[in-house]
Amino acid sequence: MAAHTDVKKFLPGFPSPDGRIREARGTFRHEDRMSGAAQAPAAGARPASRDTAIDLLKIMAIFGVLVIHAFAPFFDGGRNPAPEVWWLCYAVQSCIRFCVPVFVMCSGAMLLSGTKDMLPLAFYKKRLPKLLLPLLVWSVVYYVYKIGPEHLFSHASLEDFLAQLLTAKIIGNFWFLYMLLGVYLSAPFLQILLHATTRSQQWLFVGLSLGLPGFVLLWQPLLALRFGVEYSIFSSYVGYFVLGHLLQTAEPAQRKGRLLLFSLYLAMVLLTFFCQWSVQQRSSAYQFIFLEYTMLNIAVMSAAVFMLLRSVPLPGSPKWRNRIATVGKATYGIYLVHILAVFYLRLGIFGVPIVSTDFPPFLGVLIVAVGGFVLSLAMVLLLAKIPLLRKTVGY
Repeated sequence: MAAHTDVKKFLPGFPSPDGRIREARGTFRHEDRMSGAAQAPAAGARPASRDTAIDLLKIMAIFGVLVIHAFAPFFDGGRNPAPEVWWLCYAVQSCIRFCVPVFVMCSGAMLLSGTKDMLPLAFYKKRLPKLLLPLLVWSVVYYVYKIGPEHLFSHASLEDFLAQLLTAKIIGNFWFLYMLLGVYLSAPFLQILLHATTRSQQWLFVGLSLGLPGFVLLWQPLLALRFGVEYSIFSSYVGYFVLGHLLQTAEPAQRKGRLLLFSLYLAMVLLTFFCQWSVQQRSSAYQFIFLEYTMLNIAVMSAAVFMLLRSVPLPGSPKWRNRIATVGKATYGIYLVHILAVFYLRLGIFGVPIVSTDFPPFLGVLIVAVGGFVLSLAMVLLLAKIPLLRKTVGY
């Protein structure tokens, strides 16, 4: 984190941060969790000092992303798959749609819940290169992959590359990186506002950020009316970012609370599937609305998963925690390379082409997701051992 600074230096006239807020932030914060949330271990430090719950959440999230993308071949080229594939896709995605919101919440938990304030320029200098360098490097890789190496000198140009880079058109899955970049730009100012507001006010901000976009997304097409209120300050992903901080600094749930959280997660899974089923009955096209990350049912599901895993007692074995830390640290890199890994599976890198459509649907999705995860992790860990390439996978 950046060096300590005072809120008054940035917002003249604002009162000093409420002491009760600072006390609450300290009271509910576990030392072992915050040692990992505040900053990554220094070189030579034991990975066990990382927040194991956050690492597990990130691992679950990236595997969920791979499962979602493993369904893609069933719908390639506008293909209309068999009804059982539709419903399998809806059922599985209803269970794992928390993946992207949880990624953002983990970032908020790590960046906003630290003990030191963020100086904007110092924060940008430290954090933005970790996003921008991998984005640039892998954008080049996927740009060459998309054009084809054999057409590189005849079809590619710096102007075309820069145009696609700036408009996020090189590869669709990188939308997440562009979104995260925007959230990171707001992070220092969000922390200032968090210090200057009460916890109830922070929850109100999260409620508006997660509620308004979903409301508009749902009701605007149904009513055939355009929502005229300007609410862009309430971004869903900024809401998830702050929500991660609020849940990270809350008291972990006890046994009955964990049961309630699990029940809430199951209720949201069933609600999501039922709503998707209801919408699909009225349309012959693939409907997606209740699986959108900005919908309130997905937000509640994501919060339940985050808080549940944060509250579950985890094994204390240093060896186990170190292994989880190794994989958790690689999740950003896995997101960067997993499209390439799945492409290699299709080419038959293990001696036989592996495509999810070549198997029974559930088995095919599982094989591609697990195979893509393992291959992506191996690629990231290999690149992380090469000093010049380590930072290209965010390791």
